[in-house]
Amino acid sequence: MDERKSPEDLQKQIGYTFRDETLLEDALTRQSYINDNHIARKDCMDPLATVGDAVLGALVVYRLYENGERDKGTLTADKIRGVNRDKTRAFAEKFHLEQYIRWGKGEEKNKVWSQGN
Repeated sequence: MDERKSPEDLQKQIGYTFRDETLLEDALTRQSYINDNHIARKDCMDPLATVGDAVLGALVVYRLYENGERDKGTLTADKIRGVNRDKTRAFAEKFHLEQYIRWGKGEEKNKVWSQGN
């Protein structure tokens, strides 16, 4: 991969400035990067991904509800369709987010971002 782009570049690209840039750095750091580089700090994207998934799910359900959907089963099914790996992957690819991530050595070597899980 070419040289990693900076978090500042990402903020410009998405049009949002993080108040806490440490949070952005954590969101862009893989656990394998921390392990490979023997970094004492243990914060990485994993717990933030869980939070992000929950927030995204809540926003999708809220939007559906706001648009008049009231059936629990339909809300659940539409949420599942609206929040899935293919859609989040498409978003990541559209904005070339792989260029901002601090990958582990093995991930970098194997270009894990290009593998469709």
